[in-house]
Amino acid sequence: YFSNISVYNNLMKNVFIKIDKTNTKKISVNGFPRINDYKIKNSYQKKIKTILFLSFENKRGIPYFKKYKNLNWELSYDGVINILNELSYNKKINIIIKNKHNLTYKSDYKINKKIKIFRDATAAKLINQSDIIIGQNSTATIEALANGKHVMIPLFENKNIKKKYLFNFNNKIIYDSEKKMKKRILTLINKKVTFPLRSNINNNMLKYYFGYLKNTSNKYVNFLNK
Repeated sequence: YFSNISVYNNLMKNVFIKIDKTNTKKISVNGFPRINDYKIKNSYQKKIKTILFLSFENKRGIPYFKKYKNLNWELSYDGVINILNELSYNKKINIIIKNKHNLTYKSDYKINKKIKIFRDATAAKLINQSDIIIGQNSTATIEALANGKHVMIPLFENKNIKKKYLFNFNNKIIYDSEKKMKKRILTLINKKVTFPLRSNINNNMLKYYFGYLKNTSNKYVNFLNK
């Protein structure tokens, strides 16, 4: 019943076309309108010290069918908490956890009191303040890549079984053990780097989910003025 439909990316465009082939001429790909909230306009240098963990649901991205009932991300979640607890004793590191209001999974690991936990703050604000972001199947994790930060994806479960339920992350930012992730974090801490990080690998993934990365505002204005 619509004459024009705007979507972020070609992935969603193809979904609408699969529903009804007559949608082909109605759909325009205009990108992710909030991309400018995360893109850093001016480069800056700083020492890496702040880690942000974007908490995630234990079954996010895993189909809700009976045959998948034993699949979850609990090992990855618990492993991240374990890493952060250990790192929280390092005075050179600031650690933040962004919890969601509707987060149902609760780790058996108690979080060290040295770690700051936020529920009301926006992910965008915390991402802007952080240097290393640990996350998984969430839009905020992809937004952290748009922000040009170091992003780490935990996959501590059986890689062959679980990887197909992850978002389309590049293998270079996926860590299959606590040991590897912790080691990488420690190599980055206190290192002086220039943000935003430049990466063609990340750009390819951003385009996959967010479509156009430039002139999105103009594209939406043109769409609305049709």
